[in-house]
Amino acid sequence: SKWKALRKLFRPDANNEISLLNFVQSCDSMYKKLRYFRANVGNASVIDHALESIVDGAFSFAVMLVLLSVMRVNPWPLLVSLSTLLVSISFAVGSSASKWFEGMLLVAARRPFDLGDRIYMTDPSLIISDGLWYCWFVEDINLF
Repeated sequence: SKWKALRKLFRPDANNEISLLNFVQSCDSMYKKLRYFRANVGNASVIDHALESIVDGAFSFAVMLVLLSVMRVNPWPLLVSLSTLLVSISFAVGSSASKWFEGMLLVAARRPFDLGDRIYMTDPSLIISDGLWYCWFVEDINLF
């Protein structure tokens, strides 16, 4: 099993010899895979941290409500007054907030792009007159 993995990595010729060029290319391809793996782990931890902060906020709000009810303070007048304020603000920023939430779910759950992907802003088959392609490479995946 290990022999097959080494053979696959270094790709020796029929005489089981590896030229210096093939050795360097094999080491370079392994280095690229390791860098790609490290970047994926780093980006996953950034996304997990952002989602954790969102969940922490919701949990803190729930704990605050429980503490107020344990202290026999009625939180409903406060919540009703805050909800009227939030309803009025939601009409002003409702569509942009929903798009933001959709984008957060898209990046966090579906992960449509991966590191190194090329994203085109125009049709990639078209040749643009100035020779520039309207695209970029995904170098970092972040929620903020």
